[in-house]
Amino acid sequence: MESRDCESSTITFDEALIKHVGQCGRGQLRIVLLASLFQVVNALAFMIPVFLFQDPLLSKYWECNTASGPAEQAACSSAWESGDAAAFCALEPTAWRWSNQDSLVAHFSLVCWQAWKVQLTNSLFFVGAFAGNGAFGLLCDRWGRKLPLLLATSFVTASMFGLLGAQSCWAVAGLRVLCGSGAAGQSHCCFLLVTESVGPKFRGRASVGSLLFFTVGEFLLVALAVGLPAWNHLAIAAGALNAAALLLFPFIPESARWLLSQGKQQQATELLQAIAAANGSHMPQQPLVCSKESEDGGSTDETQIHCSYNEDGSSNNDGNSKSQLGLMALLRSRSLLIRSVVLLITWYALMQVYFGISLGAGGLPGSVYATFAMGTAAEVVALLVAGPLVDKVGRHTVVSMGLLLGGGACLACANVPGTTVVAVLAAIGKFGCSASESAISIYTAELFPTSVRSTAMGICSQAARVGAIAAPFMLMLGSSLRLVSPVFLPYLIFGAISCLAGLLVLLLPETLGAAMPETMTDLQQLQSIFSAQPWRQGCMGILAFVFRTRAHTGTSGAGKPASTLPSRSAAATSTKPPVVVVTAVCGECDAASDHSVAGRCNSRSKPRAKPSNGAVAAVDVNVSCTADETKPTNPGS
Repeated sequence: MESRDCESSTITFDEALIKHVGQCGRGQLRIVLLASLFQVVNALAFMIPVFLFQDPLLSKYWECNTASGPAEQAACSSAWESGDAAAFCALEPTAWRWSNQDSLVAHFSLVCWQAWKVQLTNSLFFVGAFAGNGAFGLLCDRWGRKLPLLLATSFVTASMFGLLGAQSCWAVAGLRVLCGSGAAGQSHCCFLLVTESVGPKFRGRASVGSLLFFTVGEFLLVALAVGLPAWNHLAIAAGALNAAALLLFPFIPESARWLLSQGKQQQATELLQAIAAANGSHMPQQPLVCSKESEDGGSTDETQIHCSYNEDGSSNNDGNSKSQLGLMALLRSRSLLIRSVVLLITWYALMQVYFGISLGAGGLPGSVYATFAMGTAAEVVALLVAGPLVDKVGRHTVVSMGLLLGGGACLACANVPGTTVVAVLAAIGKFGCSASESAISIYTAELFPTSVRSTAMGICSQAARVGAIAAPFMLMLGSSLRLVSPVFLPYLIFGAISCLAGLLVLLLPETLGAAMPETMTDLQQLQSIFSAQPWRQGCMGILAFVFRTRAHTGTSGAGKPASTLPSRSAAATSTKPPVVVVTAVCGECDAASDHSVAGRCNSRSKPRAKPSNGAVAAVDVNVSCTADETKPTNPGS
């Protein structure tokens, strides 16, 4: 039997980063920094309604009209002293006038029976974000990450400056729809640029670091709102900053991972070479491919290269190609369908609670500036705490615990009288949501293969936008019904949906330590509670499974994920001799089986045996590097 060199003739993108280029060097940090700067201006687009639509009644931006009659002046003075919205709305229109129109609400008189238009405008912003997520998800799959980011930022810039010429609240609502679509596109493109440039080890931290730039934008917004209280001045500042962000466009490279998935191997290699040069490392000698996959799940004799191009670099448009995965391919199995449904619920709950707390800051006791800044500070702390935990305790644990904490805080907030304690509890709720948000994007991305990752992320983000669309209506419902207080009903709903999502996430597989899936087969390395069935081990088995990382790169049997928990039948037969698992290593090559070593290696390489992981025995063996299948010889036998 002929021997062949154990070094593979091709290398995947992640392998190139891990073994040669570096997972997070200066080259990647430059890309992460440039892409994250767009998160600063993205925060202005999302959060500016908190200050554009300040309630002029709470701020007392009105005064009594001295030209009115004595009875009207008396009623007006009483309403002004009490600060009661119902008393104000009972006044005659001629009894009062606006003393300050720094808020768009005062500018268009969106109070009393017109107040519903404010929350409708906020909801329409997220309707635009809903459409933008789907549209920019498809554009990112077709055009890359860079050009859609330019288009999205242009949308936000145009909408901000367009507010200056708006003649009615409906014109404002239309501009907010445009702004929402652009803001969603910004967020989507930034995330892809950040996470696709770094290696698996640093993907979680890069995602969290990018989110920290969003909080910088929130603090910047508070500073701008204090220094520029007039709504038109604030809109000009936000538009100018987004326009300035467009100047960064020439310095941002396209995603090399996306270029490779589109068959543009030469361009991807050149970008990776530039990153390697900045890192002080070198490129591998092998050509880049999307993914390498064994054809039969066990043998490495025939390695298939799965990509969207042929070996000669031409495009591969064969509809039967394994690389041409549709989203429906992820929904054909029961386990993947359950994962998708849980993710949709989780994204919905997370964004409904997050934006409900953020946009409702003006309705909480105290200064809107202080309340919003307190929530932003809690968000920063959450990201700093959750950032290291994402790559240590796992993605799904961080997401679940954050949702449960945020839900508990919201439930407490609904049952506390209207004091400053409510603002503190709301900040804790935002802390939990932000901790979950730090992991949910990278977690979702690691559950889908590259060919559909952007589209899948877009659909999950659409579920999030549905939650965000509903959030302003929850706030409006609370203000209208006032069952106990304006915050009782909305925060009760926020707490319930957040706790539900936090429990459901525990059913999902952990992805920590797993390579970014490139093909459908790569998804088999992830174990969920349904595939592992830890309930066979009792309550302790379930707890041990939920709170441990369980991403595997190996398979057992015919391509099935190896179990992390021994079954009861295995425990019952523990008196039998343990299965001997042997791994032979020749340079870069690994091969393993139950009783033999499969694979071919360079006959000049000196093999060494390495111990196996798990509840199996490992022994010293002697193997032949050139045989297809070699029986291990145990020196002690």
